[in-house]
Amino acid sequence: MIATTLGLSHREIAALDARTPIDNDGDLGVDSLDLIALAKMVSRFFDLYASGAEEYLLQRRTVGGWTRTVLEACSGAPTVLTFRTSGSTGEPTDCPHTVASLSTEVGFLISLFADRSRVVTLVPQHHIYGFLFTLLLPNRLGVPLVDLRGASAAEIARTLEPGDLLIGFPLRWDELADAGIRLSADVVGVTSTGPARAATIARLRERGLARMVEIYGSSQTAGIAWRDDPADPYRLFPYWTLAESGDRLLRNDRTDDSSGSPLPDRVVARGDGFDVVGRIDGAVSIGGVNVYPERIADIIRSHTSVSDCSVRPMRSGEGERLKAFVVLAPAVGDPEEAQATLRRWLRATLGVAECPKPVTFGEELPRDTQGKIADW
Repeated sequence: MIATTLGLSHREIAALDARTPIDNDGDLGVDSLDLIALAKMVSRFFDLYASGAEEYLLQRRTVGGWTRTVLEACSGAPTVLTFRTSGSTGEPTDCPHTVASLSTEVGFLISLFADRSRVVTLVPQHHIYGFLFTLLLPNRLGVPLVDLRGASAAEIARTLEPGDLLIGFPLRWDELADAGIRLSADVVGVTSTGPARAATIARLRERGLARMVEIYGSSQTAGIAWRDDPADPYRLFPYWTLAESGDRLLRNDRTDDSSGSPLPDRVVARGDGFDVVGRIDGAVSIGGVNVYPERIADIIRSHTSVSDCSVRPMRSGEGERLKAFVVLAPAVGDPEEAQATLRRWLRATLGVAECPKPVTFGEELPRDTQGKIADW
């Protein structure tokens, strides 16, 4: 959790041990403000505030000390874990989940993957998708976990064995497909965090992937539904029911869920399942992170050198990022200098997934024959 937040490389993460200091005396580059922020994050995730144990994090400033604090506070078994959304629409949102509800989901997942002999992960473990599939699931299956988050496509292909369950997200699956590697026989893939390309799944199957399971869910709800084929509708996990309104979910294994949980997307019923037809809030997934193009456009418009802008995802074949079209303000003196300054400001202001690449400049926004903002 700490290493991912600090942006450490896979090699640096592997070098951490119980004696690693978590302060400015160590090699992590943590200053006093970082230390407080990291302590808050760990306290929130494990609900250390309930026992007052959070103060020990500032006293025991090693990885082992923090681990010991968590285990003591939770008696080895926390009852609630609080995951966080990315905060792309403003402040990150707390998403508490009982360990019992997460265990119920894993109980169903076991029925899908009972024959797997290893779990191989390409995803971070402190987000809810990774937590379920790369911590709880291998634990319940009694199989080893192989961490390949920093590995190249070639290294992944060399490491995979028959019987593996490979946990990824759409951007990594695209990279594996583009690399042209062949996969070992009897490797099953799992993808989530955003829509996967049907063409990518088809190419991976042609190169040996036995099966690709798409998981639909969110930080707020955890897993909701699954499917084995992009042409099929999603099927709800057995403890979820879609409300008649079509915009909320009800848990049929709980009596305290009368209001249900809102769906993050618009869905259309098909057969015994449903199709996802678009985000309700306008979000798109970039590298497994939900980002909001209109909010990002508003941020860019707030710059004094900008008159107007449009932000949207790249088209298929252009890439996997956002792109922006910017109209500079009339009062800008040197357009080239203003463009360079704006690009630096974007990198400093926006997160990696939010930052548009490329940024196109023009005298007016592109529009279609009806006057609506068009692609460029």
